[in-house]
Amino acid sequence: MGLHAAREIAESWAIAFDSGVTTRASGWRRGSKVASDAQVSYAARLGVPAPETMNKARLSDEISIALATRVLG
Repeated sequence: MGLHAAREIAESWAIAFDSGVTTRASGWRRGSKVASDAQVSYAARLGVPAPETMNKARLSDEISIALATRVLG
């Protein structure tokens, strides 16, 4: 199974079993909200390239990818 398919399954499971899970349509993900200093710092420590150039939603996705890569890697 590829990473894309695994991600889709995980997202579907999370939404089905936890109504508190945010989705791509969540309000905080819309627009170009600036990432917090803590979020940028954490992403940098994870090795996310150029985290200071990303908005809050994109950086959240990159952090999730970095964490998943460590687990699946």
